[in-house]
Amino acid sequence: MDINSAVGRDAGITDEQLEDLAVFETSPYFDRREKAALRYAEQMTRVPAEISDAVFEEIQTVFSTEQIVELTGSAADNNIQAGSDSRILARC
Repeated sequence: MDINSAVGRDAGITDEQLEDLAVFETSPYFDRREKAALRYAEQMTRVPAEISDAVFEEIQTVFSTEQIVELTGSAADNNIQAGSDSRILARC
């Protein structure tokens, strides 16, 4: 078990959700709000990050402005961490 799945479990993510994360779009274990957040996170992690109008409009229907800012900051933080990790590994 990696640290992210342990943290996720502590936050209430189920084993079924962890197992279905790669197929969240068709999974019965994610609700509309969770799927919207995952779509947004997927687009935020692309290089460059490009959020489609459809995805942004969808998250605006299920999250407040403050929550969208939090989601954006969290995704950006993860992107920075992933970039740092890959640069460090490239030097090893």
